[in-house]
Amino acid sequence: MSADLAFSKNRRPGQLLLRFLESGHALFAAEPGRLLAPLIRFLREFHQSGQAHGAVMPGRLLVLPGGDWDLEFFKSRAGSPDALELEVYYPDGGGPTASNLDLALEIRQRRDIRALAAVMHLIITDQPPARRARRVQKLADHPLAQTWPATFIGLLDHVLDAGPDDPPPALTDWMQALGVEPPPIMPPIADPPASDDGLPAVWLPNGMIGRPYAVELPALEEFAGGDAEGAARMGITDGLPEGLHFDAGLLSGTPQEAGEFEMILHLPQTGGGSRADRRTLHLMVNPSPQSLWKNLPSDPVAPFARPDTDARFLVGHGSGEDGRLTVIGASRRGRSHAHVGGFRDDDLGMAWHPGSGWYVLTVADGAGSARFSREGARTACAVVQAYFSELEKDGAGESLTKRTETHAQCADDPSAAQVLKSELCRHFEAAALQARRSLEATAQENQAELRDFHTTLITVLLHPLTDGQWFAAAFSIGDGAAAVIGLPGAVPGLLLTRADSGEFAGQTVFLTLDQSLATPEAVAARVRMAVLPGFEALFLVTDGVSDPWFPSDTALADPAGWSRLWREIQPSLLTVHDSPQAQAEALLDWMEFHSPGHHDDRTIVLAMSPLSLSSPATPRA
Repeated sequence: MSADLAFSKNRRPGQLLLRFLESGHALFAAEPGRLLAPLIRFLREFHQSGQAHGAVMPGRLLVLPGGDWDLEFFKSRAGSPDALELEVYYPDGGGPTASNLDLALEIRQRRDIRALAAVMHLIITDQPPARRARRVQKLADHPLAQTWPATFIGLLDHVLDAGPDDPPPALTDWMQALGVEPPPIMPPIADPPASDDGLPAVWLPNGMIGRPYAVELPALEEFAGGDAEGAARMGITDGLPEGLHFDAGLLSGTPQEAGEFEMILHLPQTGGGSRADRRTLHLMVNPSPQSLWKNLPSDPVAPFARPDTDARFLVGHGSGEDGRLTVIGASRRGRSHAHVGGFRDDDLGMAWHPGSGWYVLTVADGAGSARFSREGARTACAVVQAYFSELEKDGAGESLTKRTETHAQCADDPSAAQVLKSELCRHFEAAALQARRSLEATAQENQAELRDFHTTLITVLLHPLTDGQWFAAAFSIGDGAAAVIGLPGAVPGLLLTRADSGEFAGQTVFLTLDQSLATPEAVAARVRMAVLPGFEALFLVTDGVSDPWFPSDTALADPAGWSRLWREIQPSLLTVHDSPQAQAEALLDWMEFHSPGHHDDRTIVLAMSPLSLSSPATPRA
């Protein structure tokens, strides 16, 4: 039995909030007033009794079946300040006088309310809020907040932006913002009542549609006398959910219907019969989170409207016996945007220039908090592609090709590497600045600000060399990643980019910010290059893919993680290996994978060698 589930004869089991949100996040969004008001009401009454909780945090919150709170558990986890902590509340240094104690209580209650706002932010967005001084996105601008009551979201923004000395809104205002009328007195917390038939009730851990479920029922020895023969005689009648079965004390299976179910657990009576040989079992089966997400179309006549998905391909040539290179790309609107009819803010680009042999691959991720970021991402990819196309047309790219070949032939010559990197930096910077200037003009034309077009950008240049080798150069601003896997030799893969990250989740750098290209050194730090002896697959991904697959920078840099990602994708492509467009569409379908807390747009550009789809990928030693 998992540690976050607790059985008791006298009280309901529950899950800590963070664990509950893995499967029950959408329940709060569906019924915010019913599910959140009891917790707010409890804290209000706790404060009215002359106390402060002091420990309002996810680790002190237990969620019961159906999304209700175990308020008795929360009450029992209240903290209290020690004498040293209380000293900070005594502004006159006079110690615990009556007036100072009142002030200390007021300050601690304010802290409770700010902490509760942080918990609400976590429930709504699956992410804790940034520290006040570093908040760059209002909760009201977050896609997952769009279905919540606007007044309640505005109230939370007010609390999270307020300074420590600013009085927060009263908790009665919180309930009214949720559409709930606060009663004058909170009803007392009581143990769950017995069932209507008078039998003792047992509350089982929550289940979920489509997820395997298995629970050994509590008090097995009481029912069966502790022997296997007695356990085998146990039975359940009345209300067994579809998909579950019961055998020898084990309730297991895969639930197929949602709802709250009441079952009678009993033993065949061997004598005069006793009601103590029966229990009423309660089981809450939650709907699958995927089924609660809406898929509303975006507005086709809005400014900068665009399709909600994109899938495309190209086939070019390289070197070696079979120099064919297939590039597929797919971009899908995230669930958080689809749920409210928002736009896909990611974009991609790909080109092969037969004259020089260069491939230019791009992905971009528009900031969710920027209203026209979708156009920022589209423009970034389009302008970068146009820049390198012009190099091809006027012959200016010949110098880059020659220096690439010189570097490959003189791999140990640092001066050749430096000359090549300097030219790469010049071109990458020029392309990025051209994209920024284009966005500045678009912003002016639409009476908008440049920040309305915030976007990241990843560009990879790929060029075939002799004997099956390849040269790769990458340039990145913001998050997401590019990596290559399936390299011959001892090193199975290589990360080609370094993500920009801040001090809190979701913070990054954008093409539209001056700091991204502030100095030559800043530009050079964004450029990486490598001579590859060959490869199976080269990835460019936005953070909608990299975040769920690579939870840390260390994981992002681990080639084994990228190999696992490739092995996950590869079977979908093998079934349609003779059609690149079908492969792109298969990649688009694969990106519908569900990962709790990760609902952003997802984009992948994938370059594949001929051998990469000849058989399933295997891990390299």
